[in-house]
Amino acid sequence: MKTKNQFCTFPDCTKSYTCASKLRDHMNVHSCIKPYGCNMCHKTYCSKKALDVHIKTHDGYQYSCKECSTTFLHKHTYKKHRCSKQYTCIKCNKKYEREKMLRKHESVCGTNLSWNSSESEEESSVAVVTTKIPCEICECLFKTAKTLKEHQKAIHEGVTQKCQYCGKEYRHSSGLSKHLGSCRDKHVVNE
Repeated sequence: MKTKNQFCTFPDCTKSYTCASKLRDHMNVHSCIKPYGCNMCHKTYCSKKALDVHIKTHDGYQYSCKECSTTFLHKHTYKKHRCSKQYTCIKCNKKYEREKMLRKHESVCGTNLSWNSSESEEESSVAVVTTKIPCEICECLFKTAKTLKEHQKAIHEGVTQKCQYCGKEYRHSSGLSKHLGSCRDKHVVNE
């Protein structure tokens, strides 16, 4: 039954509804109350509308993303999700819209991924990580020992890491980390 506008009473919320049941469902969202349950899988929802959309997924007409397992009722929604999928470098978390752009970045960052090219673009996984040789200084990954050496010479030659307490220098962060444990304790006690 429609009535005049009824406003949400939660602070900073300006929503209003002409239908009392819709206002009640909206208030459920603020209160995290989920009174509507699916009889097939027992998932619960804040509104009848959300439950109705969920129930349709049991009809077998859903689309599922292989990367994140999100399911979609409509193909166009699924495709939109796929189009917005970003390719992320596993080393530095820099994001790219296209696989080709990420591959180009890999050569600079030193991250090497094996790409699954046997499937169609819509069906393929984003990337399968293959074990590579890590740089001990920055942990970038390399396919061969030769490319690792080239990286270390170009990027890290002469680079040392210094203890903030005593000034002792280390070529590798692992050596500095081990040293810091004991050095920090000595300097904290002496201060």
